[in-house]
Amino acid sequence: MSQILNRPVVSPSIYALILTSPNLRQALIPEGPLSSPYEVLSYQGTLTLHDKKGTKATFERTQQVRFEQDGVSAILDHIWGDGVLITNYYNSAGSIEDSFKDQGCRHLMIELRKRMSRGQALEFKAERTIMEGFKGQENWWEINIDHPVHQLENSIIFPKTRSCQEAILQSGDKQTALPVIRLSDGRAVVRFSIAKPFAGIPYRVSWKW
Repeated sequence: MSQILNRPVVSPSIYALILTSPNLRQALIPEGPLSSPYEVLSYQGTLTLHDKKGTKATFERTQQVRFEQDGVSAILDHIWGDGVLITNYYNSAGSIEDSFKDQGCRHLMIELRKRMSRGQALEFKAERTIMEGFKGQENWWEINIDHPVHQLENSIIFPKTRSCQEAILQSGDKQTALPVIRLSDGRAVVRFSIAKPFAGIPYRVSWKW
């Protein structure tokens, strides 16, 4: 298994676009790039594989964030991977205002329901459906955060008809075997939890099933 290279979530070209666009800059980083617009107090994600062929999957996450800048009116949701990455999308924080393609990644700009002030907290849920994304015997799922994070948790749930044989969490050159846990309904799950993960460092779960 090759080393997972560290990389920024947002490429320099997209970051330059944000900095040079008055509207984008005012919405996303109103006080400038020297500090993060918000910190993530908690991140809980669940990828659910619905069938043994890996045809349909759902990713749900709940985040609680606290804003570090005054006047933030939009946030970015970053999406990458294999297959058709978005067939349905919901975000309780707001609606999709814009979208940017970026070196194999797509950034959705979510317009918040109100302009946020420094110190305000917001909890929101996001959900999307992925089609044809996990068709092989070996697959992967990756989390990469671009803001300070206090707690990161992620689970992958497998269908009853096809369990997980083994799963490895990889970050950089470090690899950790994850236990396969059997749920009461017969499905299997693998999960990991990390306190204060580093921004810009991918945490990838690779599995065989």
